Amino acid sequence: VQLCKIYIMLSSSLDILGQSNKKKLFAFIVALALFTNIGSPNILYIFQYAQCILNAMLFKKRIKYASCTGIFKSRVRIFDIDWWSHMNNSKYLRHAELARVDFFLRSHIWRQLSRKGYSMGFVAVNVRYRRELRFFQPFEIHTRCLLWDELQLIIEQRFIGKNNFLHSIVYGKYVLLKNGKKAMRSISNHLEGDGFHCVRFYEKLLKQQHSGSVQSQSQSQSRAHEVAPMQHHNRNSNDNDDGGGVTGAMHTVSSVESMSSQNGFIE
Repeated sequence: VQLCKIYIMLSSSLDILGQSNKKKLFAFIVALALFTNIGSPNILYIFQYAQCILNAMLFKKRIKYASCTGIFKSRVRIFDIDWWSHMNNSKYLRHAELARVDFFLRSHIWRQLSRKGYSMGFVAVNVRYRRELRFFQPFEIHTRCLLWDELQLIIEQRFIGKNNFLHSIVYGKYVLLKNGKKAMRSISNHLEGDGFHCVRFYEKLLKQQHSGSVQSQSQSQSRAHEVAPMQHHNRNSNDNDDGGGVTGAMHTVSSVESMSSQNGFIE
C-alpha cells in the first residue's frame, strides 16, 4: 500500500511536468528502492501498542502487588503466521513484549520506578519453543517477576494454550537505568529500598512479619549460645548425666516462601 502511494504521487507529479512513460517507470524503480531500503512506519505495531495500553488502563484490573502473575490473552492472527500456517518464531517476542507492557502498567512498576528517577532497559532474552500455535488459536501469556535485586529484574513469561499446555517460555532481563545510563552497584549498595526494591512486590505487613521472624531467630540463637556453656559445664561435672546441649538446626521460612501464597493470577 505504501509503495503504491509513493508511485502514484511520483507519477502524478511527472504527468504535470509532461514526462514520458520511461520516466514513470524510472520513478517506480526509485520508489521501490526507497521502500525496500528505508521502509515505511510499522502501523500495525503502533495500533497493537495503543490497544494494549488502552485495555490495560481502562478495562483491566490493577495488579496490586508486583509479585502477582498477570494474564494477557491473545490469539494467533493472520499477520502472525508464516508459510506453515503457525505463528512465526519472531511473533512470540512481539506478543511477549505486549504482555510485559500490560503487566508493567497494571502493576505500576514503571510509575514506582519513575518516582525515584529510575527507568528500565531490556538487555537480554531467552526463548524456548515447545509446540507450535496454529492459526486463530487462543492463548494466554502468564507474566511474573521471577528474580530481582537492586539493579536487575528477571521476567518469566509462559505461553499457555488449550488444556493448560505450555507452548513456549520466555525469560527477559531488565537492568536499572539512571538518567539513561546503567545504574552501578555503588548507587544503591548501602540504601535500603533503593533500585528495584522500591517497587511494591509484596504487602508491607508480610515484610514486617519476616523481619520480626529474623529478629526472633537472632534472639533465640543468642540465648542458645548463652545456655550451651552452662550445659557443657553440667556434663563435665556429672558424667552420668545424659542431658545434651541444644541440638537440631532452626529453620526460618524465607520471605519468598512465606509470601508465595500471596501470588495470584490476575487477568
